[in-house]
Order: sequence, then C-alpha cells, then structure tokens
Amino acid sequence: MKYKSLALITMILFLVAGCFPKIKYKTGKFPEEVTSFDILNTQYDEMNMDLKMIFGSTIMVYSSNYPNFGNHFDLISKVIEFSFDQENGNLFFKEKHGPVNNHSIKLSEQLYQINDPCNQRGPYSFQEGNGNYVFLYSSDCDGLSKIAMNTQGITSANSRKTNEKLRFMEEDSNEMYPSLYGKNFRKTIDHAEEMNGKPEKLIFTSDADGKFDIYEVDIPEGVVVSDFMQDKQNFQPRKLTINSSSNDHAPAVFGDILVFASDRPGGFGGYDLYYSQFKNGTWTSPVNFGERINSASDEFRPVVYFDHGSFENLLMIFSSDRPGGKGGFDLYYVGIPKN
Repeated sequence: MKYKSLALITMILFLVAGCFPKIKYKTGKFPEEVTSFDILNTQYDEMNMDLKMIFGSTIMVYSSNYPNFGNHFDLISKVIEFSFDQENGNLFFKEKHGPVNNHSIKLSEQLYQINDPCNQRGPYSFQEGNGNYVFLYSSDCDGLSKIAMNTQGITSANSRKTNEKLRFMEEDSNEMYPSLYGKNFRKTIDHAEEMNGKPEKLIFTSDADGKFDIYEVDIPEGVVVSDFMQDKQNFQPRKLTINSSSNDHAPAVFGDILVFASDRPGGFGGYDLYYSQFKNGTWTSPVNFGERINSASDEFRPVVYFDHGSFENLLMIFSSDRPGGKGGFDLYYVGIPKN
C-alpha cells in the first residue's frame, strides 16, 4: 500500500508539472530583424508613434491618412497587448478588443479634441507631477507646422479645452516633433515626473535656417512644463552640435539616447536613422544604425521604449516606405542594445 501511494503521488506530480510551461527563456528579446507592425499597418500611411502603458496593455497613438479619418493625417489610437513566451522565446503582439478602461476613454476624448481638418503629426505624451496628462503634436492649420499642446487634467478645471498652438522660432518656419529629456528623466509610458525624474530640456526640429535642424530649450527648475511652454518669452532655442548641413529631423529621446532621421551623406538612401548618446554633458557624434535597420528607402520618426528588466534590449519603432509593406509608410519595430 505504501509503495502504491508513493507511485500515485509521483504520477500526480509528473502530470501537474506537465501542465505548466517550461521556462527556457528567463528574459525576452525584441527581434534584431526589422519587423512590420502588421496589426497597425494599412494600404495608406502610418507614421509617428507614441505609447502609453496601461495595466499590461499599451495604447499606441500614431498618425494615419486612412480615409475614414479624412484626406489628411489624424492621430488615432489602438490598444495593443504583447507577451513573451518563456517556453519558445516568441514575442506576440495583438490588438485588444472588448471593453475599454477609463484611460483609453480619456485618451479617445483627448484625440477627439485634437483631430481637425489639418495634418496632425509627431505625437508625444507625458504625465506631469500634478497629475495632468500632456499631449504634444504638430499641426499645419496655418500652412506651416506648429507644435500644439492639449492637457487632460485630473479635474475638469485643470483641463485645457482648446489645443494651444506654441511658437518657439520665427513665424515663417515649421516646428515639429517635440520631445523631453533630462539627467534623471525617462519617459516610461505613463509614469509621472515625480516617479522618474523631471524633464530639464525640450527638444524639437525647425527649418528656420532653410533646412530641418534639431534644437533644444532649457526648462527652468521648479516650473510646470506645460505652463512653461506657453510663455514664449522664456524660449531661447539653440541648435544641437549633432546637426549637419543636411536635414536632421524627427528626434526623440529616451533616457540618454537620442534617435533621429537624417538625409546626410553617407547613408543608405533617403532618410536614415541615427543615434547619439548623452555623455559628459553633451551628445556624442551621431552613428548610423546601419543596414540592419536602414534601407535604400526612407526611414523616419524613430522612438525608443521599454527599458525593462524582463527584456534584454530596447524596443525601437519607426516608419518606412521600403518595399514589401502594405502601402506608403508603414510602422516597423526592432530591438536595439540597451548600451
């Protein structure tokens, strides 16, 4: 009887163990090969990504000229879930359907306020320490692209009902693609400043000198960023040293890495993607991401996200009109090293 019980217990443990997945891969890895974001792409143009993490899901906001939204670029959002299979090492992205939560409802309301008959590009969002959710983007309603701001407050009194157009440079120039950075600041997808540092600088592009260059503006200590951005008198933009004699465009900063697009000589064709790191108080000389990521077509508006201990590398998303896509510009993703 004793031996039968022992055999039965052994069999049960064997069966139970077989019901649980085998952990072969303790950490995930975003693919080193450029991969199409098929669940987002259409035969039209999809560009310019921003992410917001909500309870294991991610709200992806991007520009699209899909005809349902008119013959122009609007900002649209989709809730995406992604998972890493520790048994076989596969990474899965899927669109989340069904009931939406309060976060996605508020974002839909915010995008409804933002979208109009003009082109909306370059979304960038962050949460301030006071709880306000700030959405930056560019709009060309006046014939030139200007950076605009929409703020959802924690109370209706704090919310700005209209989209404020911001002007940092000369009146006859385009200004686009705002992003924030600072020594201790990292845009961690819907974490407030008080949780991961306060932004110290605003970065954007302008063609004030006839071509697109990357500029930065100091944000004074102790001020609310969204309030500071409304005061034109405070702005003293200066060019970054990484600019070239060509177009340097569509920058985004994540931690101490700056990624951008440029059509400078020495690339693989059209706009290529480059990166620079912030070291010893300055940006290092830009490095081309190489033929693993760039092509003979245009690669544009890169953004970097998801520095997490469960993944070995970072996730970079960008748009490209390379052959093999669904049409026009498509969104792609690829893994890049953390350091």
